[in-house]
Amino acid sequence: MISSKYWYLITNGILIVTAIYIWLSRIPDNGKTQVGFSVPQKGFQAPDIKLYNLADELIALSDLRGNVVVLNLWASWCLPCRSEMPALQAIYDEYIQRDVEILAINITNQDNLDNVLAFVKEFNLTFPILLDVDGNASQAYLLNSLPTTFFINKRGFISDIVVGGPISETLLRVQVEKLIQE
Repeated sequence: MISSKYWYLITNGILIVTAIYIWLSRIPDNGKTQVGFSVPQKGFQAPDIKLYNLADELIALSDLRGNVVVLNLWASWCLPCRSEMPALQAIYDEYIQRDVEILAINITNQDNLDNVLAFVKEFNLTFPILLDVDGNASQAYLLNSLPTTFFINKRGFISDIVVGGPISETLLRVQVEKLIQE
Protein backbone atom coordinates (compact mmCIF):
# COMPACT_ATOMS: atom_id res chain seq x y z
CA MET A 1 0.00 0.00 0.00
CA ILE A 2 1.26 3.48 -0.89
CA SER A 3 1.67 5.83 2.05
CA SER A 4 -0.11 9.17 2.20
CA LYS A 5 3.25 10.93 1.76
CA TYR A 6 3.66 9.35 -1.71
CA TRP A 7 0.05 10.14 -2.67
CA TYR A 8 0.75 13.74 -1.72
CA LEU A 9 3.88 13.82 -3.91
CA ILE A 10 2.15 12.09 -6.84
CA THR A 11 -0.87 14.42 -6.68
CA ASN A 12 1.27 17.54 -6.48
CA GLY A 13 3.47 16.28 -9.31
CA ILE A 14 0.44 15.80 -11.54
CA LEU A 15 -0.84 19.29 -10.69
CA ILE A 16 2.53 20.87 -11.47
CA VAL A 17 2.86 19.02 -14.80
CA THR A 18 -0.71 20.03 -15.71
CA ALA A 19 -0.05 23.68 -14.83
CA ILE A 20 3.13 23.71 -16.93
CA TYR A 21 1.27 22.15 -19.90
CA ILE A 22 -1.53 24.73 -19.66
CA TRP A 23 0.99 27.55 -19.48
CA LEU A 24 2.96 26.26 -22.48
CA SER A 25 -0.22 25.73 -24.55
CA ARG A 26 -1.58 29.20 -24.05
CA ILE A 27 -2.17 31.43 -27.04
CA PRO A 28 -0.64 34.83 -26.40
CA ASP A 29 -2.22 38.03 -27.62
CA ASN A 30 0.33 38.47 -30.41
CA GLY A 31 -1.55 36.00 -32.64
CA LYS A 32 0.99 33.18 -32.55
CA THR A 33 0.39 29.85 -30.89
CA GLN A 34 3.01 28.39 -28.60
CA VAL A 35 2.62 24.77 -29.69
CA GLY A 36 1.47 25.24 -33.28
CA PHE A 37 -2.22 24.38 -33.09
CA SER A 38 -5.53 26.20 -33.00
CA VAL A 39 -9.05 25.23 -32.17
CA PRO A 40 -12.31 26.54 -33.57
CA GLN A 41 -13.48 28.15 -30.35
CA LYS A 42 -14.13 31.69 -29.23
CA GLY A 43 -10.91 33.31 -28.07
CA PHE A 44 -8.62 30.96 -30.00
CA GLN A 45 -6.79 31.52 -33.25
CA ALA A 46 -8.88 30.39 -36.21
CA PRO A 47 -7.58 27.23 -37.87
CA ASP A 48 -5.78 28.16 -41.07
CA ILE A 49 -7.35 26.62 -44.13
CA LYS A 50 -6.41 26.71 -47.80
CA LEU A 51 -9.19 26.06 -50.27
CA TYR A 52 -9.87 26.73 -53.93
CA ASN A 53 -12.54 29.21 -54.96
CA LEU A 54 -14.83 28.90 -57.97
CA ALA A 55 -12.16 30.49 -60.19
CA ASP A 56 -9.73 27.71 -59.14
CA GLU A 57 -7.57 30.12 -57.10
CA LEU A 58 -6.11 28.92 -53.81
CA ILE A 59 -7.23 31.11 -50.89
CA ALA A 60 -5.58 30.85 -47.46
CA LEU A 61 -7.29 32.26 -44.39
CA SER A 62 -3.90 33.33 -43.00
CA ASP A 63 -3.41 35.60 -46.04
CA LEU A 64 -6.37 37.67 -44.85
CA ARG A 65 -4.80 38.75 -41.55
CA GLY A 66 -5.40 42.44 -41.02
CA ASN A 67 -8.99 42.04 -42.21
CA VAL A 68 -12.13 41.16 -40.34
CA VAL A 69 -13.30 37.80 -41.70
CA VAL A 70 -16.80 36.37 -41.61
CA LEU A 71 -16.35 32.67 -42.35
CA ASN A 72 -19.61 30.91 -43.20
CA LEU A 73 -19.91 27.15 -43.75
CA TRP A 74 -22.91 26.18 -45.85
CA ALA A 75 -24.45 23.79 -48.38
CA SER A 76 -26.86 24.40 -51.25
CA TRP A 77 -29.43 21.96 -49.83
CA CYS A 78 -29.49 23.71 -46.41
CA LEU A 79 -32.66 25.83 -46.06
CA PRO A 80 -31.29 28.18 -43.36
CA CYS A 81 -28.20 28.66 -45.55
CA ARG A 82 -30.47 29.80 -48.38
CA SER A 83 -32.24 32.22 -46.06
CA GLU A 84 -29.09 33.92 -44.79
CA MET A 85 -27.21 34.36 -48.09
CA PRO A 86 -28.90 37.67 -48.98
CA ALA A 87 -27.79 39.07 -45.60
CA LEU A 88 -24.21 37.93 -46.18
CA GLN A 89 -24.24 39.53 -49.64
CA ALA A 90 -25.62 42.79 -48.23
CA ILE A 91 -22.87 42.93 -45.58
CA TYR A 92 -20.24 42.12 -48.20
CA ASP A 93 -21.48 44.95 -50.43
CA GLU A 94 -21.61 47.40 -47.52
CA TYR A 95 -18.20 46.61 -45.99
CA ILE A 96 -16.07 45.64 -48.99
CA GLN A 97 -14.09 48.91 -48.73
CA ARG A 98 -13.54 48.55 -44.97
CA ASP A 99 -11.17 45.56 -44.76
CA VAL A 100 -13.97 43.05 -44.22
CA GLU A 101 -13.90 39.72 -46.03
CA ILE A 102 -16.69 37.19 -46.31
CA LEU A 103 -15.62 33.63 -47.06
CA ALA A 104 -18.45 31.23 -47.78
CA ILE A 105 -17.15 27.68 -47.55
CA ASN A 106 -19.36 25.21 -49.34
CA ILE A 107 -19.27 21.74 -47.82
CA THR A 108 -18.69 20.31 -51.29
CA ASN A 109 -18.00 16.81 -50.02
CA GLN A 110 -21.69 16.77 -49.01
CA ASP A 111 -22.97 18.81 -51.93
CA ASN A 112 -22.89 18.89 -55.71
CA LEU A 113 -20.81 21.41 -57.66
CA ASP A 114 -23.60 21.99 -60.19
CA ASN A 115 -25.96 22.82 -57.31
CA VAL A 116 -23.34 25.16 -55.84
CA LEU A 117 -22.99 27.04 -59.12
CA ALA A 118 -26.77 27.31 -59.50
CA PHE A 119 -27.04 28.55 -55.90
CA VAL A 120 -24.39 31.24 -56.46
CA LYS A 121 -26.15 32.36 -59.64
CA GLU A 122 -29.61 32.36 -58.02
CA PHE A 123 -28.46 34.62 -55.17
CA ASN A 124 -26.05 36.72 -57.29
CA LEU A 125 -23.26 36.08 -54.81
CA THR A 126 -20.10 38.09 -55.42
CA PHE A 127 -18.08 37.24 -52.30
CA PRO A 128 -15.57 34.38 -52.39
CA ILE A 129 -17.08 30.90 -52.48
CA LEU A 130 -14.57 28.30 -51.35
CA LEU A 131 -14.97 24.59 -51.98
CA ASP A 132 -14.35 22.09 -49.20
CA VAL A 133 -14.06 19.11 -51.55
CA ASP A 134 -12.28 16.76 -49.16
CA GLY A 135 -13.90 17.89 -45.89
CA ASN A 136 -10.70 19.31 -44.38
CA ALA A 137 -12.28 22.66 -43.49
CA SER A 138 -15.30 20.91 -41.98
CA GLN A 139 -12.94 18.85 -39.82
CA ALA A 140 -10.71 21.80 -38.90
CA TYR A 141 -13.75 23.78 -37.74
CA LEU A 142 -15.42 20.76 -36.09
CA LEU A 143 -18.55 21.40 -38.12
CA ASN A 144 -21.66 19.76 -36.71
CA SER A 145 -24.43 22.02 -37.95
CA LEU A 146 -25.19 24.05 -41.05
CA PRO A 147 -24.91 26.92 -41.40
CA THR A 148 -22.16 27.86 -38.97
CA THR A 149 -20.57 31.30 -39.00
CA PHE A 150 -17.25 32.30 -37.41
CA PHE A 151 -16.38 35.94 -36.79
CA ILE A 152 -12.60 36.35 -36.95
CA ASN A 153 -10.79 39.50 -35.85
CA LYS A 154 -7.93 41.23 -37.66
CA ARG A 155 -5.35 39.20 -35.68
CA GLY A 156 -6.91 35.90 -36.75
CA PHE A 157 -8.70 35.07 -33.50
CA ILE A 158 -12.29 33.84 -33.32
CA SER A 159 -14.42 36.52 -31.70
CA ASP A 160 -17.78 34.76 -31.91
CA ILE A 161 -19.52 31.76 -33.44
CA VAL A 162 -23.11 31.39 -34.57
CA VAL A 163 -24.20 27.78 -34.99
CA GLY A 164 -27.37 27.33 -37.00
CA GLY A 165 -29.28 29.99 -38.77
CA PRO A 166 -30.41 31.88 -40.58
CA ILE A 167 -28.24 34.67 -39.23
CA SER A 168 -29.77 38.12 -39.59
CA GLU A 169 -28.26 41.08 -41.38
CA THR A 170 -28.50 43.04 -38.13
CA LEU A 171 -26.48 40.47 -36.18
CA LEU A 172 -23.90 40.34 -38.97
CA ARG A 173 -23.60 44.13 -38.94
CA VAL A 174 -23.24 44.31 -35.14
CA GLN A 175 -20.52 41.65 -35.12
CA VAL A 176 -18.61 43.21 -38.02
CA GLU A 177 -18.77 46.71 -36.52
CA LYS A 178 -17.51 45.36 -33.19
CA LEU A 179 -14.53 43.74 -34.91
CA ILE A 180 -13.75 46.81 -37.02
CA GLN A 181 -13.55 48.86 -33.80
CA GLU A 182 -11.07 46.47 -32.11
